[in-house]
Amino acid sequence: MRRLAYGAVAAVALAAVPSPALASPLDDPSTDSFYTQSSPLLPALPHGTLLRSRPFTPLASPGTPLNARGWQIVYTSTDAHGRPIAVSGTVLVSNAAHTGPRPLIAWAAGTQGINDNCAPSHQYATGTEYEATYVQNVLARGWALTMTDYQGLGTPGDHTYLVGAAEGNAVLDSVRAARQLSGAGIGLATPVGITGYSQGGQAGGFAAEQQKKYAPEIRLKGVAVGGVAVDTLAMLNNVDGGLYSFLTPYALTGLNAAYPSLKLDSLLTPTGQTAVADARSKCLFDMFPAHAFEQSSSFTTGTPILQRPAVQALFNKSKVGLGVPAVPALIYHGVNDDVIPFTQAQQLHTSWCAKGGSVELKANATDHLTGLLIAPAMDWMAARFSGSPAPSGCP
Repeated sequence: MRRLAYGAVAAVALAAVPSPALASPLDDPSTDSFYTQSSPLLPALPHGTLLRSRPFTPLASPGTPLNARGWQIVYTSTDAHGRPIAVSGTVLVSNAAHTGPRPLIAWAAGTQGINDNCAPSHQYATGTEYEATYVQNVLARGWALTMTDYQGLGTPGDHTYLVGAAEGNAVLDSVRAARQLSGAGIGLATPVGITGYSQGGQAGGFAAEQQKKYAPEIRLKGVAVGGVAVDTLAMLNNVDGGLYSFLTPYALTGLNAAYPSLKLDSLLTPTGQTAVADARSKCLFDMFPAHAFEQSSSFTTGTPILQRPAVQALFNKSKVGLGVPAVPALIYHGVNDDVIPFTQAQQLHTSWCAKGGSVELKANATDHLTGLLIAPAMDWMAARFSGSPAPSGCP
């Protein structure tokens, strides 16, 4: 019945909503009606309904296509409060041959930025998406892939950066939307894996924890997450004043987007206002040098922003490990991680094991950035798709 409801309601929705004016996948998402057009039917639609799609040429770098067919998509999801929203994303289907049902990876993107131009669906069109290097490992195996832009990254509003519930919902609903994409060959029988690193590790972890209740029809075979931002507040305190302190303006802006009662802008000093304005306008590689080695205590007068109980309580809502995946899980993490200490991976492993999960923790000798380079996720996921039993490090 759920499948019929999705199909019937989606068909009505797509017939009732006018097509956006002709635009290019290269256009700025903030002025591209493909991203910005609202749907009056949104509150009535099942989450995961595909609202619109358009084919595009996905690029590994400027002028170099990925070996895949690509679509930009906009679909329905729910925010951290359960309210309906529209989210954009990408679907890639490898051009390589594959025998049997083609697996689908729900790839949760790492930190991109908050401005709409930072959206992965836009950056795959311009050839500037840094994770394209790693996505090629998926495509080389003949698999398909979804990558959500998350709430507010591409579509209107600020991106709810590191707000776990909204991120996890967007990941799961991208799978539902991909199943409705004509010509993609993705269906209810498609085996699915979830993976992500850093912010994507948090998003992937939340998606896996929420899947059994939120999207039980997805044939999820496993989740492989690395460099996971298990405890956002602890991570921000760890990087405060250091090389990665630029993450704090992103995280505060994302928190305020999800919980506007925080009234972040009213709390800020001129220094804090500049940092947040830059967070809203600069993508990762521009934000990095602009706000490295910055103390978050300079963002407000009085009690430092990260020490305020209201802020701490909101960040704590996005701790990974409050639930547990119903499928095998791999956590991989660098013992020299200088952004998210290895103890966070140990904490997540302990939490998921205590809740009855099947979890393997794999340590490597990397820091945060290089941890992505040697990610073991796809080899592990291939074994899950083949039906091999998953190793578990739980007592």
